[in-house]
Amino acid sequence: MGKTRLGSAIHNQQAANAFAKALIEDMRKEYTPKQNEYILYSAKDFPQLNLDHVGIGMNNIFNQLLKIHERVIIVGSDLPKISQAYILHTFQQLKKHPLIITPTIDKGYGLIGMNRYVDVFTQIQNFDSRTSGYNLVEETDLLAEQHNVLLYKQPVSYDIDYPFDVARTRRFILGQEKKFPQVFRVLKQFPELYNQSVSIIIPVYNERNIILNSLNQIKELHNGEAIDWIFVDGGSKDDTKKIIRNFIDTHGQYQIRLLSATGGRGGALAYRAKQAYGEILAFVHADTVIPKDFSERIQHALKNKPNVIGGAFTLEFDNSAWQYTGIAIYSKFRSKIFRIYHGDQAMFIKREALKKIGGVPNIPLMEDALLSKKMKKIGNTTLLKKKVTSSTRRFKKNGFFLSVFLYFFLKTAFFLGIPPKYLKKIYS
Repeated sequence: MGKTRLGSAIHNQQAANAFAKALIEDMRKEYTPKQNEYILYSAKDFPQLNLDHVGIGMNNIFNQLLKIHERVIIVGSDLPKISQAYILHTFQQLKKHPLIITPTIDKGYGLIGMNRYVDVFTQIQNFDSRTSGYNLVEETDLLAEQHNVLLYKQPVSYDIDYPFDVARTRRFILGQEKKFPQVFRVLKQFPELYNQSVSIIIPVYNERNIILNSLNQIKELHNGEAIDWIFVDGGSKDDTKKIIRNFIDTHGQYQIRLLSATGGRGGALAYRAKQAYGEILAFVHADTVIPKDFSERIQHALKNKPNVIGGAFTLEFDNSAWQYTGIAIYSKFRSKIFRIYHGDQAMFIKREALKKIGGVPNIPLMEDALLSKKMKKIGNTTLLKKKVTSSTRRFKKNGFFLSVFLYFFLKTAFFLGIPPKYLKKIYS
């Protein structure tokens, strides 16, 4: 019943266990099994479960229960979208299919159903679906085929392993306090279950040459698995999307999504930020290198300063030449004095604050500057001392002095009220 990953992520195993228990208690009320049906929600309900070998334990459960019941379902303690209609549908499908699973996003499964005993689990040595490159669903499918059993797969769901999963579940059940009274009680008692969850949103466009560097950062972060990663593609014509998909397929232990959007970087961020799961949203450029304790720095800043709604990191460049050092110094001065941040500083903001200001500005250029201005109007922001490293490639592409001139020209024009759509044409 315990939620080890969740407990470790929030450093509070008691809260994680309480959440899992509350979810089970509320789920039990959803459906009363009919005659010859059985639902198992918790390992504690069945002491025969062998925790040293999950496959043998599940094999024992089905072997014994199917001697008494015609249809048996095991539901994970962390599958939040289980409803009366869902369970009813599963039992109806069990009248036609001998083996049913509900796959989860991490290539595991959160529900298993049988109408006759089939030994497909004892040969599975690894039930950790978040092992790199491992696909538990595919292995189960192959073993079922060896037993001449057709595996019926229901629509993919998600389970709860990390704070962003809890945050997602909380939004899913908002307004349903009567249906989930125990869950809401625990969320009120332990807000750390969800309120420090982080989503990192990375806009990309034709980034074939650098995107793998950006992806590999995920593996280097202290808690990369506990972060909701979103890559937003603006219509790449190269192999950017293919590289990201391949990485996702071989790194199932991470929560990574590849989404598409149009309308430039501002439009892409505005549209896809709404689909982030975390309660804290960070926006990172594809060519920006973030520190290994990136999310912890953000969480610490927002947790210890309740009045702070967001901020950014201090900027440095991947080239220590005097001209880039000068730009970095200017960036720090601008950020401290005017609290105007740029996208290459890895800006972050609380979800509730972003909602209050109307989301990320849906404009083709200067969305970061306008977002900074809006943030200042509703709360305090902070510049973290920790640095992120930005690429100098844009300076090298157009020349340093032309790039600097263009930057100040566009920024001045923007603050004088020139519409961003015209500035985008000049920038392009």
